[in-house]
Amino acid sequence: MNYLKKISLLLITFIAFTSCSSDDDNAVVPQPQNIVEIALDSPDLSSLVAALTAADGDLVNVLQGDGPFTVFAPTNEAFAAFLTSSGYENLENVPTDVLSQVLLYHVVGGNVTSSDLTNPGETTAETLQGDSITITLPGTEENIANITDGSGASDIGIVAVDIEASNGVIHVLNKVMIPNL
Repeated sequence: MNYLKKISLLLITFIAFTSCSSDDDNAVVPQPQNIVEIALDSPDLSSLVAALTAADGDLVNVLQGDGPFTVFAPTNEAFAAFLTSSGYENLENVPTDVLSQVLLYHVVGGNVTSSDLTNPGETTAETLQGDSITITLPGTEENIANITDGSGASDIGIVAVDIEASNGVIHVLNKVMIPNL
């Protein structure tokens, strides 16, 4: 009988130690990505990444910083339309100072999330470029919200919202916003 007690005690001890061990102890916990890293991983934002690189390396560094920032990120299609309508063959042909001002116009200091836009009406936000944009709810069937930019265009649509980054939030636009230059 004493032999059975010893085996039982040994078995219980073994089960207790093995059941308490965790494979998660060695698991790698992914770190949240910053705004630039998310843009780099998004095929539909590759033109934004190229524009950030072409305009001013300092802007890339800013968007990798602590933030928080809200980035209104135009899609590749939006950048293609911007280049065509502005008469530029490619991003390299856009003067650096103009491209920098356009990109800064797409960034707001602080977080502006969809929860900030829940009430119908208008919300104004000041961009890092220095001018303000107006976000209007509700949008259209295609857009969650619309933005009015410095040129007076009010058909700029937010097509995806609240892509969370470690240093802010990204909203995807269907057009490039144009500041007063």
